[in-house]
Amino acid sequence: MPRDKKFLAAFVFGQKAFEKITDSNISKEIKNELQSAKVYAEGRGIRIEVTNRTVLKDIGRLLEIKLAN
Repeated sequence: MPRDKKFLAAFVFGQKAFEKITDSNISKEIKNELQSAKVYAEGRGIRIEVTNRTVLKDIGRLLEIKLAN
């Protein structure tokens, strides 16, 4: 979702993907947000604010996990 000088990356992860993420080397901030997200039938949804390139590695890994699960 585009914003002024940044964007939000939105994901919904099922239980299998959630478990892979919690066992991964993705940042603690993203893991904490995912763990505290409300669980719906389709999974846990999060939005990650991207204001610089530092979080892009984690987003890439999240995409890999999402596509594999």
